[in-house]
Amino acid sequence: MFYVYILNSSISKKHYIGYTNDLETRLLDNNNEKVKSTKAYKPWVMIYAESSSNKNEGFKREKQIKSY
Repeated sequence: MFYVYILNSSISKKHYIGYTNDLETRLLDNNNEKVKSTKAYKPWVMIYAESSSNKNEGFKREKQIKSY
């Protein structure tokens, strides 16, 4: 199972949209500076997540949300 998620930075008005197969680990990675594009805006809070049946659908949904 894959998930599309939206994170919100607690210190700025930034959002981060991504997809993963492990929500808990991905949030920890973002908050522990393991993701280059998000480390300057930590801490992050997950504000939305939805599941998809496979990686391809997750990727398409991520792109769709980013286009809004």
